[in-house]
Amino acid sequence: MKFKEMASLSSHNKSLVIHILQQMIDSCDYITEWNKDITDPNIYPSSPSGMQVMAATCMLIESIGEGIKKT
Repeated sequence: MKFKEMASLSSHNKSLVIHILQQMIDSCDYITEWNKDITDPNIYPSSPSGMQVMAATCMLIESIGEGIKKT
């Protein structure tokens, strides 16, 4: 969304866009935090907790993509 387009949005729509963008930022923060100790991609399939982190990360990446489509 271009800045001019953002300026023409209603205050409700601006709030919605800001909310979606904040959710995307929060998702990025979670992904960074949850994966900070991963040094090798083989860690994910080697344990149930690794698989949980990978599944949660994938879901957050998907939610970021959905957020992009909404804005």
